[in-house]
Amino acid sequence: MTRPARYAVQIGAVDAEGASDATLYREAVGDARRAQELGYEAVWLVEHHFSDYYPTPNPLMFLSHIAAACPGLGLGTAVMVLPWYDPVRFAEDVAMLRTLTDGPLHIGMGRGTAKLEYDAMRVPMTEARERFRECWEVMQLALEGKPFRYKGKHLVLDRQLCFAVYATAHAFTRAYKPLLDPLGLTYPQYLVMLVLWEKGEVPVKAIGQSLDLDSGTLSPLLKRLEQAGLI
Repeated sequence: MTRPARYAVQIGAVDAEGASDATLYREAVGDARRAQELGYEAVWLVEHHFSDYYPTPNPLMFLSHIAAACPGLGLGTAVMVLPWYDPVRFAEDVAMLRTLTDGPLHIGMGRGTAKLEYDAMRVPMTEARERFRECWEVMQLALEGKPFRYKGKHLVLDRQLCFAVYATAHAFTRAYKPLLDPLGLTYPQYLVMLVLWEKGEVPVKAIGQSLDLDSGTLSPLLKRLEQAGLI
C-alpha cells in the first residue's frame, strides 16, 4: 500500500531590497504560519552566512521560534552544513529542538558548496568530506542517549555523559504524552501548568525562572493555554 503524499514548503529570510534583518525574519515566521494554515506538513530552512542570500546563520534557533509560533508544524533544514559544527554541541541543539517542538523534525545535513563561507568559518574546504563523515558518525552516537567515545582524524572525544541526561528527560516526555494528548496539552504546557498550580498567580518572569525558559518561548505557551481557557 502506498503512503499518502505529504507536502512541505521551504521558507527563507527574504523581502524587498533594503529590508532589515528583523523584517526578513518576521516575514519568514508569517510564511510559516500561512503554510500551516494551508495544510502543509512542514516548513524547511536553509543555512547561509555572511551575505544577503537567505541570511540564516542559525536555522535551529530560528526553527525553535517557529515551533513556538506554529505548534504542531513539522520543521526541517536543507541543509545544516556539518563540517562547520562541533558535533557534540550540534547534537545537543538538535536534541533540545526536538524537545521544544510538537511536530515532526527533519534535519537535513550536508557539506555545502560555498568556499566564501568555508573561508569565513576558518575550515579548509578540502577537509569537508572527512569532517562531514566524522560529525555524522558522532551525531549517530550522541543521539542514542548513551555515553560514548569516538576517535577520528579531526575529532577525538572521550566518554560523553550529557546525552544520557537528555535521554532521561526525553523518556519523561514520552511517558506523559498518552496522558496529556487527551487533554490537548504538550509536555512544556504541562510544566507551565505545574508551576502555576504550585505557586499560584506569579509573574511571567518567575515562571520562566522556574522552567529555565526565555520570554520568547514562554509567551506563546501562555497564550495558547489562555486561548484554551486553562489559565
